[in-house]
Amino acid sequence: MDEKWKYLVLEICTGKVSKVQVLDEVLRRMLMGLSAFEAMTCAGAAGWSLVNVLPNDGHPEQYGMYYFKSLD
Repeated sequence: MDEKWKYLVLEICTGKVSKVQVLDEVLRRMLMGLSAFEAMTCAGAAGWSLVNVLPNDGHPEQYGMYYFKSLD
């Protein structure tokens, strides 16, 4: 069985999700505008695993990029 990884990227600006990169349109719409904590909780509940956080100015909950992956 050939398993492929799917990726989800959240961009956080002023504490809210400002951009979502994912193939699932329903998930993308659901995450837009949520706080960083709410978005991470939803992504985890949907089976996504956090793999990396790139903070901007040392405050990832306010400004940063969150990278998740999940098996297809």
